[in-house]
Amino acid sequence: MEINIPLSGLSTGELKKLIKENKEVLKEKGISLAGAVEKSDLIAALDKAGIQPKVQGFEAIKYKSKLILQYVHNLEYTATFAPLADMGLELRSNNEWASVVQGPESVSRGSVVVAVNGKSVLLQTYTEAIQAMIDAKSSGEAFNITFRRAPWKTGTLWKAARQKSNKQKVSGLGWKKRYFVLAYGMLAYYDKKGGKLKGHYNLDSVTGHQTIVAPAPASVLAAADSAAIMIVKGSDRLIMKSSNAEELMDWAAMLYMAVAHTNGGNTEMYEAEMSRMRLQADREEYQEWMKNAAAKAEADRMQMYVDLAAAEAHAQALRDAEAAKTAEEAAAAESARATIELAEAEKVVSKRRASVSAASARESMLM
Repeated sequence: MEINIPLSGLSTGELKKLIKENKEVLKEKGISLAGAVEKSDLIAALDKAGIQPKVQGFEAIKYKSKLILQYVHNLEYTATFAPLADMGLELRSNNEWASVVQGPESVSRGSVVVAVNGKSVLLQTYTEAIQAMIDAKSSGEAFNITFRRAPWKTGTLWKAARQKSNKQKVSGLGWKKRYFVLAYGMLAYYDKKGGKLKGHYNLDSVTGHQTIVAPAPASVLAAADSAAIMIVKGSDRLIMKSSNAEELMDWAAMLYMAVAHTNGGNTEMYEAEMSRMRLQADREEYQEWMKNAAAKAEADRMQMYVDLAAAEAHAQALRDAEAAKTAEEAAAAESARATIELAEAEKVVSKRRASVSAASARESMLM
């Protein structure tokens, strides 16, 4: 089993490693990496050389499951519960995950508790998750619990005869066509769609025996004449094959996720949840920043109006002072002009008086 990895999905470091591993191929094809510093340059060189990275076997299953994990939110749903009322939930701890054994119609069996009132509890302990639900229930207000359904898938595969022995019989595997239904942490198989149940495989791990999904061993592959996968738990093995390699890869990845979901998660799921929590924290921090920025912008706008009003008042005061100064100067000028005119008038009067006096004196002399 193998799967191609898009070059764009590799980091710069992984691209450089791939280039180093294929140095001779690039040289033979005359592809120079001089000046190739950007990630796009490295991708272009590898693409031109026809170098396609691949992962095989179990690593291919893990890689495919990571791709599916990008859409795990599609399996999540939220149920609302009344305050102080019985939730009707029976939960159990699966490696610290709170898994639903049974519940109301709104909650699917095999689901796990993801968040309480929007706050993630998936990476907390089982006790902490339960306490979060108790606190929400006793708050006196309606509350929400977010659940994640168990992965599900249906389809037709070929199944080898079920063997519960440490010795795997290669010859006479007895392949039979079966219709498989993956749901609620269980893989069931029927003689046909809607037909008779022929068997099931519980994905729960048991003490001393972990449930594992992996490619079938080489000896089985040779007998199967096609790609095959198996679920193993101790000596209990269920082997399946398909002539459609892509469909079988999808089944392997979904079973890998279902086993992890049923048994309290795996590294890929924990990392995906941590990334989501970081993204949520960044989003909340951004929203808080936007809220503060909006408040600051409003405060700055109000301060601008205050400053504008103060500037206008100051300008008016200057205008009034200038007007008063102009009026005072005009009054002073008018007073000076009047004084000059009065002085001139007095000179004219004095001159006339002098003329009258002289005339009177002449008249007196004549008399």
